Parts: sequence; structure tokens; C-alpha cells
Amino acid sequence: MNWLDSLSKEMKLLVGTLTCLVTFAGIFYGCHEYLDDRYALAESLKATQQRLDMKITADQLNQVQQRIWLLEDRYKGKKMDTTVSEEYRTLQEQKQMLIEDQKKFKK
Repeated sequence: MNWLDSLSKEMKLLVGTLTCLVTFAGIFYGCHEYLDDRYALAESLKATQQRLDMKITADQLNQVQQRIWLLEDRYKGKKMDTTVSEEYRTLQEQKQMLIEDQKKFKK
């Protein structure tokens, strides 16, 4: 004789209801975890954006510094004409602005 036949009708209903509730809870939990893992969270996206901004600023600073060194090497001991000295001054200002931007990221 099957053991399910010996259970009362109420017991069968209780077991079926519990099985259904556990199944639905598992489905909802699985959906939540799937959506949580699939889409980026705002905090992680913000941190990634900040790291990217820091990297871009560092690269720009390196590029400006390379151009400054190039001008200094080229005109070492020589007088710079007005366009070159203007560019040199602009590069120095850009360098200072980029350094200030880097300090903002580090805070």
C-alpha cells in the first residue's frame, strides 16, 4: 500500500501547499539573484567611473608633461619665441589644473 494513501486529506493539502510555497520562494529568490547579478549596481558603477576618470586624468597629465619636457629639451639654453612660450605657459597651466583634479579624486 502506498504511504500517500494512508495520509489524510488535510495532510496532503498541507504538504502540497508547503511544496508550492517553497517552490515559489525559490523562483522569486532566483529571479532576484539573476537580476541583481545581471545589472550593475549604482555603487559599483560609480566606483568604476571614478577609476576611469582618474586614469584619464593621469594619462592627460603624462601627455602634458611629455610635451613640456620636449619643449624644455628643444629650447634648453635658447630663448623661446612668443608662440612657443605661450604654448609652454598654457601647458604649465594645464598641468596645474590636472594635478588639482587628481587631488580631488584622491579625497
